[in-house]
Amino acid sequence: MSTPTSDELDVLVVGAGFAGLYQLDRLRNLGYSVTVFEAGSDLGGVWYWNCYPGARVDTWAPLYQFSREDLWRDFDFTELYPGWDEVRRYFRHVDRKLDLSKDIRFSTRVIGAEFDEERRQWEVRARDERTGETSSVRARYLVLCTGFGSKPYVPDIPGLDTFAGECHHTARWPQGGLDVTGKRVGVIGTGASGVQVIQESAPDAAHLTVFQRTPNLALPMRQQQLDAAANRAMKESYPERFAMRATTFAGFDYDFQDKGALEVSDEERTAVYEKLWETGGFVSWLGTFNDIFFDAEANATAYAFWRDKVRARITDPATAEKLAPTVAQHPFGVKRLSRAALLRGLQPGQRGPGRPPGHADRASDGDRGGDRGRPRARARRARPGHRLRRGHRRDHGHRHPQHEGRVVRRRLRGRDTHPPRDGDGGLPEPALRVRAAEPLGLLQRSYLRGAAGRLGRPMPGTHAGERVDPDRGDPGSRGGVG
Repeated sequence: MSTPTSDELDVLVVGAGFAGLYQLDRLRNLGYSVTVFEAGSDLGGVWYWNCYPGARVDTWAPLYQFSREDLWRDFDFTELYPGWDEVRRYFRHVDRKLDLSKDIRFSTRVIGAEFDEERRQWEVRARDERTGETSSVRARYLVLCTGFGSKPYVPDIPGLDTFAGECHHTARWPQGGLDVTGKRVGVIGTGASGVQVIQESAPDAAHLTVFQRTPNLALPMRQQQLDAAANRAMKESYPERFAMRATTFAGFDYDFQDKGALEVSDEERTAVYEKLWETGGFVSWLGTFNDIFFDAEANATAYAFWRDKVRARITDPATAEKLAPTVAQHPFGVKRLSRAALLRGLQPGQRGPGRPPGHADRASDGDRGGDRGRPRARARRARPGHRLRRGHRRDHGHRHPQHEGRVVRRRLRGRDTHPPRDGDGGLPEPALRVRAAEPLGLLQRSYLRGAAGRLGRPMPGTHAGERVDPDRGDPGSRGGVG
């Protein structure tokens, strides 16, 4: 059923995550009439959809919030790395402070948009996810705050459509949760979401099988519980930490060190790696020596340290080779790392990473043993697009420029904008996309250009004397799902 166009707006924002809520508040304060369309039934963007076991942020709590003092002054986090439920609590807090929900249409999915050249407006079609009814709205500006991973990718696995057990995607997890107690569970994929699901499911599942293509380089999280005193102490440095986010390579309140891994002795290098490891989180990745992404030999020292740390926790040599190969399958840090309570999910009697079973095994009645009728839950991390995975698969095991210490340079699209027409002010008319740009692995390739200029190092793969423009790079920000 369709209803006629009734609303005319200055701005229509799509998505009620961090970016969408910021746009709503900012544009309202500038005097625009603004409405947000959100497909989910509540605030949070990716944090509405990602509620699978273990889902939590990859960033220290003080940095994973808006920097306005009226929003952080009276909100306390309970963990250093908040889980999805605490992030939702933060969004509800922001909503109460800014009264945002009154201008948000929840359970409303945008299904199409066309620009009317004559009226110089967007006509946007949307569907009510509860009733199925469609409607239209006209807006002069269309702002897409949909993020880079809002559309889940489901792999084309033969037999998936006839699998009799339960099957779930981490990016569309049941809002009421999923009980895997006593069940046979298979997890496909070992990205950040896969690692989190594995860790949380392993203690409860009767049997856990992990299907891995490429081992994940996971770092220790060093989770901490935060009481009122800890929050008060952290808030004393919030303004300085927020300001620093805009000046660093990855938007954290720390940056690469002012020395290279090959500029120090073996003893000093190991001591630095040990300190970073004990600090936890992404510091070992993005607060390490400044030549890790520019020199293959320096990068190899980082991987060797990580590999040996992980192998020290694994007793079975075959499993150790699967999880932390002797020879790196790609340079350390060029693909997104995870932070976790390392390998907690691999309990005795449970299968570790392995190759997917044959087609006949996939299309079954929910089990691969003799426990007929005991369903398996399938989890897969959502990513921006499978074309990236195809690219990695194609290069896997073959000579690749990255393996020679060079970074593949690819042109990345930034915000999709067009200049305003003559006589227009404010926002450009065509759709703006406020997004997290690309996966961090690709963002690094773009940012490295700027980092090379700041660090006074040549961009890998450039000719001697070639100028590196430190301002070139993708303007997007990091994603937040850990």
